[in-house]
Parts: sequence; structure tokens; C-alpha cells
Amino acid sequence: MNYLETGIKLLNLIDDYGYEAYIVGGAVRDYILGYEINDIDITTSMPIRELEMHFDVKDSGSKYLSLTIFYDGYTFEVTNFRREYLYHDHRHPEVEIISNIDIDLKRRDFTINAMLIDKNFKIIDKYNGKYDIKNKIVRAIGDPYTKFDEDALRILRGLYLVSKYNFMFEETTLDAITEKKYLLSTLSNERLYEYFLKIAPYKSDYLLKFIEGYELFSEINDYYLWLKVAIGDNYINDSFRFYITYHKYPPYMTNYIHNLIYKYNVIRHNDFSLMTLYENQDIIDKLYPAFEYKGYDIKEIKNKVENLKIKSGKELAVSKRDIANNFLGRRKKLAINKIIEEILLGNINNTVADINKVIAEIKNEKE
Repeated sequence: MNYLETGIKLLNLIDDYGYEAYIVGGAVRDYILGYEINDIDITTSMPIRELEMHFDVKDSGSKYLSLTIFYDGYTFEVTNFRREYLYHDHRHPEVEIISNIDIDLKRRDFTINAMLIDKNFKIIDKYNGKYDIKNKIVRAIGDPYTKFDEDALRILRGLYLVSKYNFMFEETTLDAITEKKYLLSTLSNERLYEYFLKIAPYKSDYLLKFIEGYELFSEINDYYLWLKVAIGDNYINDSFRFYITYHKYPPYMTNYIHNLIYKYNVIRHNDFSLMTLYENQDIIDKLYPAFEYKGYDIKEIKNKVENLKIKSGKELAVSKRDIANNFLGRRKKLAINKIIEEILLGNINNTVADINKVIAEIKNEKE
């Protein structure tokens, strides 16, 4: 049984408990378009407390009447029918549970996100979402000016839909986005970056020209710059392009990327020394695109790495433990590194005799 069929089975089970339930949003849209379905949202009149009683769940937003259900090997994001009101900071609404699915659908952002699949696999389309899919249109439900003023993230959701499906904004929706674009500056870095990563895979001349033409990110310039350089092969390369081009970190950065940029700078500042390359063999392949983008000779760097006289401390003719046993404290590591560097530079051979000679020399040095 596939994901969607399992979702229908879950709808019927909720119906058996005496409540309404529907698959809603992106899964319905992708089903109509023939796309692979990777996640399923369900909206239901079954209260959170009863869902918790009957299903294996995880709290994923009970404040907003939502949770995650684990069922038959799949996960489903489940939300109560709800009404939203009194939006705070153009993002976070007060919510209340309701029993009317029509009111729930009215609060949603775009027509192509407001279609339902019921327990009988019937599509329910109250806002002509199928018509807009057929005509490749992203259209806000109700007054788009109000929609975007309530929740600025809807602007980025719309941009994601336009990008992913190569659709166009309906005229009034586009006018509202243009007028309300300043609200994007109210969103958190995490939210902004989340959607930039969603948009980046659909990079095209049209997308960039669209964003430039309407100056969508004029209020948050760093993100405009991020998207402008997000035309590389992947997130790591794009992050480096941003860093190299603008001499500052990307607007939001993971610890992994921060570490890679640190290593990038260490290797450059040490002028690609053999010891630095030796110490960074595990990540050097991730840095080649950045070095190439900066203008370095990648063939020369790769040749240095490939021809290192040793690739690991395990190759030493005298084990690191035996070397370390000749010294105390921090001199243990200093001695091992000194011997490895001498071998890499070709000053000594990787033999017991040559290594013992260096050990003796280091012993004779004053601390």
C-alpha cells in the first residue's frame, strides 16, 4: 500500500471514530499534477486529545492544533479544522478549533493549496484550484492584500509554488505581493533561509529576473544577494560563492558550513602547505569548487594531495604511540607533527632510522 492509499485508510479510520478528515494541500496538488507525493497533511474535526488517545503521535505544534501521526510506516501532519484571527507580527495567529471545513479552507493561502481528498478518494475543490492548476496560476484565496498582511510567509510560499511548477501569479495576487514585499523583513532568518533552500533548486533566468524585476528582497538585501549567487551545484558551493563574492558569511549558516569556511581559510592562509593539506584530507574534496571559484589551480592542489608521501599516521615506520612515549605533555603531539611534516617535505625518509634521528634531535631541544 503506497503513501496516498495509506492516507485514505487513515481518513476512514478517523471516520469510524465519528469525525471528518481530509487530505489537504500539497499532496492533493501533486496528485493532480502527477508528481511524487513526499508528505501528506490531513485536516480533521477529531480533537487533538482524541487523536492522542487512538494513534501513535508526536506533538508538532499543539499550540496551533497540530500533531504528527505515525501510521502503517508513514508520517502524517494532522491539524484540526481551525479558524485563524488576530495575527501577530504579520506571522503568528490566534487559533480556535471549529467544526466547519469550509471556514478552515477559507483561511488557507492559495487556491491550489485548498483542495481536499476525502475518504472515498474524491477531490473536493471549493476555490477552483484545479482550474488554476490547468492554467498554471497561483492565486490567493480572498483578498490577497489581507492574506499577505496577515502572514508574510505566504509571499515566499507563493514564490516557491511559482518556482517549482513554473506557474505565474494571478494579476491581483502579484500586485499584492509587490505592495507587501516589505513585510518579508519581519520574518526570521530561519524561515527565510528555509524557503531559499526550497527555491534554489528551481533556479532559472526567469526566476532571477522575476525577483530582480519586482525587487522582492529590496528590504532584506543579504537574502537578495544570497539568491543571486544560489546558481551553483549545491548548498555548499552556493554558500562559498556568497562568502567569496561578498566577503561575509551567508545570512544563515549551519555549523557544518561554518567549519568548512574556517578550513578553507586555514588552507589558503597556510599557502596550501603539505602539512595543512595532510591534516585536511577528509574535507578537501568539499573545498575544491570554492578554491576553483577563487581562481586557484585545482590540478596543482589535487596533485599535491594525491602525492603526499604519507596519507595517515598509521603509515609511519615508528608508531605514533612509540614516538609519543619519548615525550611529556604537549611535546608528544608536537613531536609527531614534526616527524610527519619532515617526511612530507622530503627532509627525511619514512624509516625507523630517520624517525629515531628526529626524535633524538627533538629531545635535545630546550622546551
